[in-house]
Amino acid sequence: MMNPDVSQRMAQDMKPVLFQPKDLKTENNDVFYTVYRNLGAVPELARYDITVIPARKVGQEFSKTFGHYHRGPQSDLYEVLDGHAYFLTQRYENNPADIKEAYIIEAAAGEKAVTPPNFAHLAINIGDKDLVLANWVGFVEYDYETIKKYAGGCYYVLDGGNNIEFEKNPNYKDGKYIGEKSRVSTFYSEGINHKVSEVIKLSKKEDVYCLEVPEFDWFYANDVLVHNCKFCSDRRRINGPPRMRSVENVMAELKQLRDQSSFNSIMFHDDLVAKPSWIEEFIEQFGAVFGSAPFFMQIHPRIIVERKELIAGLAKIGLIWVSLGVESGSNRVLEFIKKETTKEITREAVAILRENKVKIFCNFILGLPTETHAEALETAQFIEEIKPERLSPSIYTLFPGSKLYDYCKENGLILNENWSAYSPCCQKIKNIDYEFLKKIQQRIAANVN
Repeated sequence: MMNPDVSQRMAQDMKPVLFQPKDLKTENNDVFYTVYRNLGAVPELARYDITVIPARKVGQEFSKTFGHYHRGPQSDLYEVLDGHAYFLTQRYENNPADIKEAYIIEAAAGEKAVTPPNFAHLAINIGDKDLVLANWVGFVEYDYETIKKYAGGCYYVLDGGNNIEFEKNPNYKDGKYIGEKSRVSTFYSEGINHKVSEVIKLSKKEDVYCLEVPEFDWFYANDVLVHNCKFCSDRRRINGPPRMRSVENVMAELKQLRDQSSFNSIMFHDDLVAKPSWIEEFIEQFGAVFGSAPFFMQIHPRIIVERKELIAGLAKIGLIWVSLGVESGSNRVLEFIKKETTKEITREAVAILRENKVKIFCNFILGLPTETHAEALETAQFIEEIKPERLSPSIYTLFPGSKLYDYCKENGLILNENWSAYSPCCQKIKNIDYEFLKKIQQRIAANVN
């Protein structure tokens, strides 16, 4: 072991890189974070350090390290020993104010992150306890002054209450796309650069489910495969809080669409409406701009029941369809997948939608891990009871990065990880009778449609 070097970054030293330095209420001797360097080494190649960042906030901003570039093309390999981290990495070419690439890398305890060569990086503690990081780094000089000159990294990471927010540092120029924009709207860049690092044009429109996708940071958009859009496609976000676009941002996109090409109807999907307060504001702003226009929206059953007056408000401004995530008719399965609802809550949500003359697009999943024949039948009976106007049946598909995937991996349930060979009813996990599930699907389709 080399001689360890303990370095403490004091709170007052952090003022030049904080979002709101005036929010720092502390004395000069307050330690912001500590780095234990030279705890191990590969002679003349790399050393082993540990960094401890206490959980705290300066105003809204999460605790973080100062941030630095390397004076040379060196990478860092980090491992989160405890806590929950974001790493902000950024790269410029000629002008440090003109960032060409910027990414947020999320890592929890036991996960590793690599910062690429020539990228500045800083670590952010987004958890509620000390963030403890171990890292290997080459013997290289640090450049802190460039980060200091621009008052921190190109984004500040803030606590927005129910979600994490990204505030662009105004000392940097606007981010640019790398590669072709395709049809990915720049409106989605709210909070973090919506960059595309590579685009592959397809000969025709295809379903990405049927393609051998090289990595899980690829996603399908119209007639292209888009790589490394970290806003759209960071798989670790599956298990975290949803990114929320503001109502103002969504309305700006709708106005642009109306002015450029007009539209006859609108579809909102997934976590856009995860908060009742968001829906309240949307009702007011959408009504003021469009009066009433037909739209389709996905809403969690629990929100419908807890705030049924919102459904009446949405119906007045044009809500005609709701995509309802029923998923299962078994309360045990719903609890297992952490759906945060029950069959009884969903039944009440259906009644509220019926009262407001809103049609139901019903999503449900068969073949979830641990599901029994009896529970699959419960799902069939429940779907037949609520009689949705449209069905969207699924057979459970593994998705690396999700908690259900981890459960299947840990319990040896995975039969097939050849994604290019997947089809809706191929055998994916053990203890599931896929022939039985086909019959259940056929029964539901016959009895509901």
